[in-house]
Amino acid sequence: MKVLTNKNGKKIYLLNPDEKARKYLAELKVGSKLTNMIEPKLENGKLIRLSKKDKAYRIGYLNARKDNSKAYMSKLRKKISRI
Repeated sequence: MKVLTNKNGKKIYLLNPDEKARKYLAELKVGSKLTNMIEPKLENGKLIRLSKKDKAYRIGYLNARKDNSKAYMSKLRKKISRI
């Protein structure tokens, strides 16, 4: 996680892809949105629930990571077997 400070002095937390995937997984388990520090997001004192579109996006992101991982490992195995 990288921490930046904007012009107003507010801290911004940037996540790498692995941390982002873990955040999305936690959001799907909890059913509400979380900040990058894995704290619940609130609006007027109430939790912000995930909509169907939010859930679909997060599931798609996680599935894409899984597909890319499988493709990478498959190519790696083929490369190793040639040696």
